[in-house]
Amino acid sequence: MVRGGKMVRLIIFFVISLIVGSCINNKKSNYLIPEDTFKHMLLDIHLIDGYYMMNYSKYVNHTDSSNFYNQLFKSYGYTNAQFDSTVKYYTLHLKKFDNIYEDVITNLTRMNQETTSIQYLYSDSAHNLYKGKKSHFIQMDSTTNTLPFDIAFKDTGNYEISVQIKVYPDDQSVHLRISAFFWYDDKTKDGKRMNFDVCRYTKDKYAHVYKISKHIRNKKFTHLKGHILDQDFQSHRFKKHVDIRAIIVRKV
Repeated sequence: MVRGGKMVRLIIFFVISLIVGSCINNKKSNYLIPEDTFKHMLLDIHLIDGYYMMNYSKYVNHTDSSNFYNQLFKSYGYTNAQFDSTVKYYTLHLKKFDNIYEDVITNLTRMNQETTSIQYLYSDSAHNLYKGKKSHFIQMDSTTNTLPFDIAFKDTGNYEISVQIKVYPDDQSVHLRISAFFWYDDKTKDGKRMNFDVCRYTKDKYAHVYKISKHIRNKKFTHLKGHILDQDFQSHRFKKHVDIRAIIVRKV
């Protein structure tokens, strides 16, 4: 018997089967989509459903959700029939599906928590030390555009940098990351620095929240500097494809 959370996941699974099955053609395929890819597709289906329901009033013809699914399958390189075959396989192997869906729910929960936390911080503009433009969509050939920042401060304590960003899979930046350091002018060429730990971005289809923080005790330091889009040097032009949705710097 399936109980509790497993029953919920089972019900959702059959709902997905019915919804997606309504737009599947008669051509059948026995090819199974790899498990990791299937997880991502289920996650995307949930995100699509969430977007569609939140924007329901915008769609006069409410077959749009089926169009979203068709575009989703195409983006992964699979057909509706292949997804249908995979769904049917897991209706016969519910324990495997339960393990897959556990990961999907975990990722959905994490993404929801990240979005909620960053929205709360973003709304608290009075405490955001970053005064530049806080959202950027960049899709271009580039060798620079690292989004440097330079923030003067007076108080010692713990400083945190938060960035919500989607780095698309076709972005060609090498080791794209947040870099930051405390700085003061000690009369040398580059000044005195105290570096944060580097935080590297993940390239995938989703927006993630990244945070780095460091405590400063030395009152000589006067500035917090760095780059939101730091990367390894590349001598040639390359494609940069990112969507930055929030930049927050605060003393915590």
